[in-house]
Amino acid sequence: MGVVAGAAAPVAAATGAFVVVVAGRGTIDVDVVVSVAVAFAWIGLGWYLNWRGFKHEEALLLPLRRLILAWQSWGGSDFRGANLNNADFRQANLRQARFNDTALIGCRWQQAKNLHLADFRRTLLESKAARLLLGQGDIGDCNFAHANLRGAVLAGLDLTGVNFHHTDLSQADLRACLLRDADLSEAMALTTDFSEAEFTGAILEKLERRQNHPLRRRSSPFCLSKT
Repeated sequence: MGVVAGAAAPVAAATGAFVVVVAGRGTIDVDVVVSVAVAFAWIGLGWYLNWRGFKHEEALLLPLRRLILAWQSWGGSDFRGANLNNADFRQANLRQARFNDTALIGCRWQQAKNLHLADFRRTLLESKAARLLLGQGDIGDCNFAHANLRGAVLAGLDLTGVNFHHTDLSQADLRACLLRDADLSEAMALTTDFSEAEFTGAILEKLERRQNHPLRRRSSPFCLSKT
């Protein structure tokens, strides 16, 4: 039986390789060819969106990322809703772990592996920037404005020039941090420990805090306004 070359022509550009392989084997069912092409297209699109969602965590793809994490973490370590305050996860492999709605104040995450493959919905580690900061000490583009860093352990980090405007830093550990030229205006820092931190040139305008952890000058005076 001959090949239905004319009928296959409209899909040749997308499925040319397939047509060449089967051309000598008989008649091609065009509907099958189209179905296979569409299936491969959807698989490729799904893979690409999955890759973009995990690598860049773009806002438009966050719902897809959350759905994939929920599915992939099924059967993994389940800490959902637990009180894990002050737990030590340094160098732990957290692939497929579920931390949804978990209390994580004072936890240590330095060098933890596969933080991006754990489900941290509704916790301070839900954002990529927070995971990089707590896991690797990477301040990225220095912008944490309006972020949730409640209970974060940042002791000893170089946070020079970081933007913490209107950030929740309550109960966080910022001992001995370098906060030169950092913007802490309107940040919430209730019971935050700033012991031995350096604030040279830092903006502390309307910083909301309690006095049981006094700010101590290590060098030059603070900058109290943006002007």
